[in-house]
Amino acid sequence: MQRSFTTALVAALWFPAVAFGQGADGATLLNAHNTHRDKHCVPRFQWSSELAASAQAWANGCHKDASGNFCHQNNCGTPTSFGENLSWGWRESNGQPVLPGQSAQDAVDSWYNEIQAYNFSTPALRLSPPANGHFTQVVWRGSTQIGCARATCPITTNQGFKPGTLWVCKYSPAGNNPQMLVQNVQRPCK
Repeated sequence: MQRSFTTALVAALWFPAVAFGQGADGATLLNAHNTHRDKHCVPRFQWSSELAASAQAWANGCHKDASGNFCHQNNCGTPTSFGENLSWGWRESNGQPVLPGQSAQDAVDSWYNEIQAYNFSTPALRLSPPANGHFTQVVWRGSTQIGCARATCPITTNQGFKPGTLWVCKYSPAGNNPQMLVQNVQRPCK
């Protein structure tokens, strides 16, 4: 019994979840999203504690699919009515992990940068590389609320075991309805 407790304690210390409302990370995530939404002249998001709690619950599980990739709740868990973006990153210094492995700003910017894979002239939602579904959810006109969270989650890479940061953002109402792209994904206006 002592060994199990010690293992659980070490895991909890090594891979802590970080809960936040609209604290520093929440404010960064909200502002980063709204800065990108401003570029498309769509209404700004409002922070939702309910969405943040849902995001934290999913992030804490570090859920992966059969291939070992982090997966969306609607694909690997109990489906929700929320939209969702995931981002995982890691970094090292002198061979030691540095956490968070990816900043909140970098996570949102990576989602928005999928704009390069979106053709405004012939809109199509693509969820596999080159994907654009993270971008379209960030700027989706019909989504009005956001809540996000992070957790430290491990992954095995070709370079070995890596602890990194998993960011989860939930959106309501959910975006990414392929039949509604023209109405909800606006060209940049600024």
